Amino acid sequence: MSESLLLKNGLVFDPANKINGERMDLAIKKGVIVESVNEKEAKIIDAKGKMVLPGGIDIHTHIASQHVNFARMLYPFSSDNFLFTAPSVGLTYSRMGYTFALEAAVPPTKALHTHLEFSDIPSLDHACLLLLDVYWYLLPAVRKKSAEEAATIISWLLESTKTYGVKLVNPTGSEMWSLKKEIKNIEEPIKHLGVSPLDFIKIIAEANERLGLPHPVHIHPNNAGKPGNYETTLKTLKALEEIKPNKKKRTIHLAHAQLHSYGGNEYLESQAEQIAEYINSHPNVEADIGQMVPHQTISLYADNQLLNQTTRDKKIFTDQVELEAAFGAAPTEYKMDQTGSIMWSTGLELALKVKDPWQIQLSVDHPNLGLITHYPQIIGWLLSKKARDQVKLEADTPLHSIDREYTLYEIAIITRASPAQSLNLPNKGNLSVGADADIAVYDFNPQTQDPAQETEALIKALSQTLYTIKSGTIIMKQGEPLQKLRGKTYWAHRDGISLPEKVKIEMERYYSLDINSLKTPKEILSDPQEIKY
Repeated sequence: MSESLLLKNGLVFDPANKINGERMDLAIKKGVIVESVNEKEAKIIDAKGKMVLPGGIDIHTHIASQHVNFARMLYPFSSDNFLFTAPSVGLTYSRMGYTFALEAAVPPTKALHTHLEFSDIPSLDHACLLLLDVYWYLLPAVRKKSAEEAATIISWLLESTKTYGVKLVNPTGSEMWSLKKEIKNIEEPIKHLGVSPLDFIKIIAEANERLGLPHPVHIHPNNAGKPGNYETTLKTLKALEEIKPNKKKRTIHLAHAQLHSYGGNEYLESQAEQIAEYINSHPNVEADIGQMVPHQTISLYADNQLLNQTTRDKKIFTDQVELEAAFGAAPTEYKMDQTGSIMWSTGLELALKVKDPWQIQLSVDHPNLGLITHYPQIIGWLLSKKARDQVKLEADTPLHSIDREYTLYEIAIITRASPAQSLNLPNKGNLSVGADADIAVYDFNPQTQDPAQETEALIKALSQTLYTIKSGTIIMKQGEPLQKLRGKTYWAHRDGISLPEKVKIEMERYYSLDINSLKTPKEILSDPQEIKY
């Protein structure tokens, strides 16, 4: 059991409780925030002049899957530099003050592997999304436009795989890619499937809300990374406007939105303003940014069309997962050339033009568009126009005309409060009494230091906490790990779920494995936390 702690005199940013840099004490006992503790018995940390935030939440990352293992094999450099070993991922998040991460794409047959890998990641609570790009056993329900039937199948899959929500990547696109074709019109049915990409998206999104799942359907739309794809993005979002939310404010989560905000014909142009305007006028939509940062990496996508266009002439690994999804991995280098300049600018422009930060979350789609260690630098760019203007670009973009600078309060929203709200985790992303005692203390004084002018000092502070507290235990002090805790596994649960007999028969006929192999035993989960829906 964690000891009692008293964090005194910190400058607290807690947007969920409308606390904006106020000097406060935080009392902690048995892993949660409490009203008070006995000072004589508690360990006291003096945080005078230090910035205190809830633990950070990464809402879109790739850190634990079989396909991450493929990337480990392909990566030609030190895995420590790449942050790809399970222990180093956990320690790196902790060092920056992050305490929760969402693995964003797990096909049903690969879920058990992901959960086993989660158990090797220290001190990081976690959940994973179920990848259903073109799940063949859902197609009859989509053809009949039966969201109810689709919901039953999805619910059984979530329960079996112990996953948290639904992810769609380039929906039905892997089927066209297997025929050496690309999707041009998302409203046009794919002949051998009998449904269009938009048909599939609409039924899955409606099923998600019928079930009342804790997180909106998490969509990576078709034509990612292609010039002019903002039109596909808007068409997708508009088609989902009539879906009624169930228990949540949002019905759509747009993944790594930067990749879906391009104009142009042959070359990329930013259309972030068009996407931002749509989000501003539609409170049912939220987006994680997917900011690009120049770096060398292994791209991981369940979108072979996107992987092909970003990794031409490189060695590549591709994998068709049963009748569930397609995956690929290949070495990639993002540079600040003309294309890279557009990508870099588009992500920041989008974040700066969406008016309500509660509709935005910070992400880099690790390891694809950036690494998790890039978060402090990205925050610096959002906080400081001066820092943005110092970046040399090889293309003209609208970014330099934007004067807006985020506040530290808004940064706390997009890295803590907004992701927690999106995931419907009331004990995360805030410092309310009863909330999990996940806290980051940074060596930055917002009363005497201006983040827009002293950006380097802020970046340094965000890169390494003074203290990271997880479940009431000090796990990191000035970059040095003190303890390693087991992370909690969050998953969506409902009692009394059974698979329709006709679907079961089809699965048993076409899966190359016993469908009972899809089931992840609760006993193997790292500290399982059921979220009922």
